[in-house]
Amino acid sequence: MILKNILIKNFRSYYGENRFEFSKGLTLIIGDNGDGKTTFFEALEWLFDTAHDNIPTNNVSEKRKSELTEGDEDEVKVSLVFDHNGEIELEKSFKFFKNENGELVEILEYQHHRKSQARAVVRVKLKNLNN
Repeated sequence: MILKNILIKNFRSYYGENRFEFSKGLTLIIGDNGDGKTTFFEALEWLFDTAHDNIPTNNVSEKRKSELTEGDEDEVKVSLVFDHNGEIELEKSFKFFKNENGELVEILEYQHHRKSQARAVVRVKLKNLNN
């Protein structure tokens, strides 16, 4: 298996889309304290964790939460593209919006797919993220 890239969008301290491209050979992740190294690996842990059905609000970027106005919608997404007998993309995401009470509400959860195939939504539900 060869890692190609990782996309982290609105996950905790990662505001907006952040793409990490991997080149051939060794890739090091370095940075000062507070630069997001641990959050990078927590995003991957969340991507691979299929045993838990909870989506804590702390997975949503605080900056993005603060920018949302009533009715605004966005998503938290982590995806990994790798090569293993063909290119495969694994993605976990959920969309959320801010309702009239100022609460974040989840509207879509978990998408996993191969790049060459149509996306399959595994589960769709409405859930208040403030509880």
